[in-house]
Amino acid sequence: MLNVFLSTSDRRKLFMQLPLSYFFAEVYLITIIILNALVERKSSSSALLFILLVGVMAALSITAEKKLLIASLTFISLMQVFYSLLNYSSTRIFLFLLLATVFFYIIKAFRFKYGDSLLKNILYVGVLHVILCFFETFTHYNPFISLLGIEAFNGDSTSSYRATGITAHPITGSVFSISIAIIALGFYNQSRNKRYLLLSTLSLVTTVLMQTRSVYVVMMCTLLILLAIKKHKKVSEIRIRIFPVLLFIFLAVIFFSISVSPNSYLYSMTFGRFSTLLDSGSFLQRSGSISFLLQYLSKKMTLATFLGNGFGSLAHYLNVNNIYFVSKDFFTVDNQYVTAFFEIGILGYMLFLILLSLILIPGFKTMHMSDISIVRMIGTPQAMCIALLFSVFFFECYDKPVVLCMLMLALAFCSSFREKYDMR
Repeated sequence: MLNVFLSTSDRRKLFMQLPLSYFFAEVYLITIIILNALVERKSSSSALLFILLVGVMAALSITAEKKLLIASLTFISLMQVFYSLLNYSSTRIFLFLLLATVFFYIIKAFRFKYGDSLLKNILYVGVLHVILCFFETFTHYNPFISLLGIEAFNGDSTSSYRATGITAHPITGSVFSISIAIIALGFYNQSRNKRYLLLSTLSLVTTVLMQTRSVYVVMMCTLLILLAIKKHKKVSEIRIRIFPVLLFIFLAVIFFSISVSPNSYLYSMTFGRFSTLLDSGSFLQRSGSISFLLQYLSKKMTLATFLGNGFGSLAHYLNVNNIYFVSKDFFTVDNQYVTAFFEIGILGYMLFLILLSLILIPGFKTMHMSDISIVRMIGTPQAMCIALLFSVFFFECYDKPVVLCMLMLALAFCSSFREKYDMR
């Protein structure tokens, strides 16, 4: 089945002739991605600590930025100590943040020497994810998740059965699908191998199978931002290919909405999901999170407002005060930005935005270069960053290893492009 998607040369280069240290690091990352649901749902703090220590060893064995890695881990650890003494801080979330840092430096070390090897093996995992999503949609059974002994979320009374693939939740699964679609499209732009285009298309189709409404907003916003950024003297070469596709999608949507019966399964997992949006718990949950943030900011400013309340403190605060927006005992705001603002404060938020700008803005500037191949190459991780940063507006991602890994992948590649072209 895998042969349909990737070429013979790709299959021969699976874990291709890597030095032992890089081979170990690559196997480590791929294992985390495949077993992400197990790590997310069933790993204890002790298990997470072991996974982290293995990752630190893998990162130190290949990265040229050992001092930066150690400094980053130390800084997050000092924040954990500070928050624990000041108020509250979750050990589990703290370990996940350290794990995300390790992901970043491992992937960044791969970028220039063995980046294609890592990305192609991630695509193999993407193929497994796509196959599982289609199988699960038709059978309502996920053999992989069942084998891991995990109870995945497959929808509620407002939706039909929602696939999850290799993940434990449709939202997490759709974020991984978008990531795979963008990576595969990047390879297609380089090689013109139609197998990558097929994988990219099927990955986008799986987002429909997962019935995640937010993913449509994410894809549209990402596309619009990229179109606005690509002020390129050969921009017509890009637009000529994009606009017919958009027109085709628009006409297909119109035809679909006219021809599909409201009682059909296809309707219920697409337009049917949007028809109940304003009355859904999903909408009330997100709007409630914004109201909570506004109320929080309207209160008297304290030290915690500026420095934060601690990792994982928002869920703890909601639980202690029995605050929920829709479902009883569901103590989360489903918005990573609101959560981060509460947990790391105004100063932490500003630091996060500065670091993000240092990584992304040079890449956007580089996309103005005259070489169209450079635009396509840099556009792939930039698009992935934008999509992932939009997606976490609709859920908390810092305890989702597959989302952390994909986000660190995009940021590491963007950072590496910035350094490469700054040297020119």
